[in-house]
Amino acid sequence: LLILFLYNNISYGWNFIINNRPKVNVNIWDNTQFNNTKFISITPGGIYGFYNLGISLYILNNYQLNNYSFIGASAGAWNSLICTYKYNHSEFIYNLFDNVDMNTNDVHSLQNRLSEYILNTYKTDDFNLDKLHICISELNNILLHPIIINKFKNLDEALNCCIVSSHIPYITSNEFIKYYNNKIVFDGGFFKFPPKEIYSHFTISPTKYNFEMLGGLLINMVKTKRNVSEKVLKELFIQGYN
Repeated sequence: LLILFLYNNISYGWNFIINNRPKVNVNIWDNTQFNNTKFISITPGGIYGFYNLGISLYILNNYQLNNYSFIGASAGAWNSLICTYKYNHSEFIYNLFDNVDMNTNDVHSLQNRLSEYILNTYKTDDFNLDKLHICISELNNILLHPIIINKFKNLDEALNCCIVSSHIPYITSNEFIKYYNNKIVFDGGFFKFPPKEIYSHFTISPTKYNFEMLGGLLINMVKTKRNVSEKVLKELFIQGYN
């Protein structure tokens, strides 16, 4: 149950060993820089990030989003990166399904495969990385602080941030400790999302249109002992789009 809660921490944050006040760092987090930014927020969701991906693709295909930026945590970080792709999003996503082996019981391996494929297939200029914002949880003075990372220099840096934003020790990662900017960091979904400092024009989440669907899928994940099949992920994606 703890694992499932971590995967699906949509609306509520942890209150122990957590400081809910955003840590201010002028190089990473600057409240004033977001005052005039319109965000689409994409929540954490574990494998249900593929459901979010379907919703994201529908919006990308049917609305003009040039004036919007994207902010995500955990699975939402990956979706946000995909949303910043400059060209045909449908082609990009179906290329992932066609070229990345998504049958696994190891989420860490799946993330590495996705990262390796994207890095080897695309280049930094294929993405509007200036529109990408990723939430992580940083450990500082035995407290976790919410941090928003932006201003990515290249695609490799953005993909690495997606991985650390999805870091739940030995669940979505094969390590207990991960570092980003020389700080110990964890999954960005440990806090209320989107951050209260961010005005979210629209929030994409697994419970956006079909809350009952989520419970059934959680039970299915337990029964399969966290095995993930490409068929299930594609079905989630199609359901989200529909």
